[in-house]
Amino acid sequence: MKSLLFALESVLPIILLVVIGYFLGKKKFVDPGFSPSVTKLTFNCFLPAMLFQSIYTADFSVVFSPDLILVTLVSSLVCIILFLFLSRFVTRDVHARASMVHGSFRGNSVIIALPIIANLFGPEGKSEAAILLAFLLPFSNVCTVLILSWGNGNLTKAKPLQIIKSIFTNPITIAVLVALPFALFRIRLPAFLEKVIDYMSSITVPLALLDIGMGLVGRKLAAKPKQVLSSVLWKIVATPLIFVFAGILAGLNSRDLGILFLIGSAPTAVSSYAMTKGMGGDADLASDIILGTTLGSGFTMGLGLFLLRHFGLL
Repeated sequence: MKSLLFALESVLPIILLVVIGYFLGKKKFVDPGFSPSVTKLTFNCFLPAMLFQSIYTADFSVVFSPDLILVTLVSSLVCIILFLFLSRFVTRDVHARASMVHGSFRGNSVIIALPIIANLFGPEGKSEAAILLAFLLPFSNVCTVLILSWGNGNLTKAKPLQIIKSIFTNPITIAVLVALPFALFRIRLPAFLEKVIDYMSSITVPLALLDIGMGLVGRKLAAKPKQVLSSVLWKIVATPLIFVFAGILAGLNSRDLGILFLIGSAPTAVSSYAMTKGMGGDADLASDIILGTTLGSGFTMGLGLFLLRHFGLL
């Protein structure tokens, strides 16, 4: 019973905020143009502020875990390669397979996983996860460009400088890089600036979760159920299982296992739709994968936390 309450208390606040956002959008409490504006504002301002604060306040001697970072990156690569191979049994269409694979690894870790990690493990766990994301997000950006270029038959035309530019012009990457010197050398900002960043960081999670809920209004699955279901199951079931198995083999402690599980089981990032569309991928399929993983991840994350706690791994 305690394990069940532990799982529910960890995941339910996230689910309820998404549900409230859906209700607000459904009942037209907000204008139709509000959600896209919030998405843009969150991605460019509030999320970078939250990640900056998480790293800025981190004590690297306590929360830096090279083993966790290595296990996460290797596990991510294994998941991508495995699903790239397995997706051929679902469809032979390379264009669709690229979008399927992209939707299966680009997780909404910052908005969904990070708040749950903060609830479970406090500021230290949140800082450790933020440092992990500083490595994982650029890795995901590189994989995104390569996978979608392969799907379009343009892999040989992918330019290294464009890939590098896409990484270092990302607001989240910029926030991480700016925060690192402050954390490493213990440089402190003026108190009023710290307060401003704290205010912006506090806004991020509730605003982003409400925005996800509002974005679900009126969305329906298109006509590619096999491709969607395969990607959804791989993202929210197979990926966290592989992540946790790798963490156990590597001998990670319980906090690192919890972080690894939540990062692996986060639903597909909303931003993957824009990236897929912008690079000529199957945007409808990408949208369906986002919808499916968002709706299913609440259940799988809760169940996973329950099982990890039940078997003494968390």
